[in-house]
Amino acid sequence: MLRRCLVANRGEIAVRIIRACRELGIESVAVYSTADKDAMHVRLADRAVQIGPPAAADSYLRVDQLVSAALTTDCDSIHPGYGFLAESTELVKACAEHDLVWIGPSAEAIETMGDKAVAKDTMRNAGLPLVPGSAGRLSGPEEAATVAEEVGYPVLLKAAAGGGGKGMRLVHGPDEVRDGFLAASTEAEAAFGDAGMYLEKAVINAHHIEIQVMGDGEGGGLILGERECSIQRRHQKLIEESPSPFLAAATLETMKDAGVAVLKALKYSGAGTIEFLVGEDQSFYFMEMNTRLQVEHPVTEQVAGYDLVQAQLLVA
Repeated sequence: MLRRCLVANRGEIAVRIIRACRELGIESVAVYSTADKDAMHVRLADRAVQIGPPAAADSYLRVDQLVSAALTTDCDSIHPGYGFLAESTELVKACAEHDLVWIGPSAEAIETMGDKAVAKDTMRNAGLPLVPGSAGRLSGPEEAATVAEEVGYPVLLKAAAGGGGKGMRLVHGPDEVRDGFLAASTEAEAAFGDAGMYLEKAVINAHHIEIQVMGDGEGGGLILGERECSIQRRHQKLIEESPSPFLAAATLETMKDAGVAVLKALKYSGAGTIEFLVGEDQSFYFMEMNTRLQVEHPVTEQVAGYDLVQAQLLVA
C-alpha cells in the first residue's frame, strides 16, 4: 500500500483525493500557491507545501516544484487529479526518475492517446470502429479537400492535439474547406501550440457516449458502464446521465468489448474514459480517450457503487 501521497492539484479534486487517501490510511500532502494558503484542501491534508505565486504557470504547472515538494515531505507517490499536469508525460517521467509512484497510466499511453491522429491509428489496429476520415495529420487544405470528397460532406476538421471544441470546424461543402482549415489550424496553434489537423466525416444527430474504464496495468481491468453526454454547448458537456436512455443493450455490450480491447492494447493503468459517437442506427465510432480521472467521474460512482479514486490508489 502507498504510504504518503502528494496531491498535485487544488480545489474540489484535491479534496476528493485527500478523502480517498484518508479512507485508505494513506497520508496526504497538499500543495498550494500563495493565493490558496487558506483553501480547504490545504486545511484537510496531513501536510501542505507552498509551491509558488498565484499564477498556475509559476506553481501548479511547475514539475520541478511538485517533485521537490514530494521529495522533501518523503512522499512515495503523486496523484495529479484532473487538469493541470494530469496528462503530462514530463511529470510521469520525473516521477520515474525520482522513484515516485505515478498514480495514472504510463507515459507511453498518455502520449499515444494525446495525439488524436496517433490515437486513431492505434485504435484502428486494436479493432475499434472509426469515423471515416484522414489516416493521420493533413498536409494542408488541399489534402483536406481530397479526403472530404472521398468520405462525403459534411465533414469535421479537428485539431490533432486538441480537445474541448478548440480547433474544430464543421464544413458542409468544398467551397468552405480552405477557410475552415486555416481558421481551425490557427485556433489550434493558439490553444495547443500545435496547428496539426485531421478530418473525419460528420455523424449527424449523433449521441456522445463515454465508457468508464479502470485498467490494472497488465492488459486487464474493469468496464464500469456508460455516461450519456450529448447535452452540450459549444462542444462542452453540460449534463451527463447514466445509464444512457438512448443506447441499446447490445450496443453497450459491444462498446464494453471495445473498452477491453483498449485496455489490452495500451496495458492501461488506472482510470480512463473512452469516448464514442453513436449514430441514430446505433452504429458507434471511437472518438478519443481521456487518460485521467474526469470531472464527471461521480456520475459513474453513483451508478456503479464504485470508488474510482480509491481504485486509482489501489491499482498504483
